[in-house]
Amino acid sequence: EWEAKAEQERAEEASREREQEKERERERQRQKEEEERALQIQKDKEEEQRVRESKEREAAEMLAVQEEKRKRDAEQHAAEARGEEARSNETQQSQDEESDAHSHVPQSQAASHVASSPSPLPP
Repeated sequence: EWEAKAEQERAEEASREREQEKERERERQRQKEEEERALQIQKDKEEEQRVRESKEREAAEMLAVQEEKRKRDAEQHAAEARGEEARSNETQQSQDEESDAHSHVPQSQAASHVASSPSPLPP
């Protein structure tokens, strides 16, 4: 009977050890899964950061391109305005020259005529 009791105690001890080993294995598995989740969370955060930085770079580049286009448009507009002003000045100068050419009295004679005229011209 003593031998049977000792055998039963050994069997119970072996059963407890198997159960403890299973529990340790489950704990290792939980820790492993937790570490994997933490690693995945870290990877996701890093990917989100890369995406955010990429979008910020793209937005900054787009703004730079838009600013450059705005500057080019402003420069082109200014050049066109200078061209229009130059053409307008040329046209005015041309009209002035034509007006002078069609005048029958040379400018020096007109000035002396006004100075020697007995009746002043109305304002």
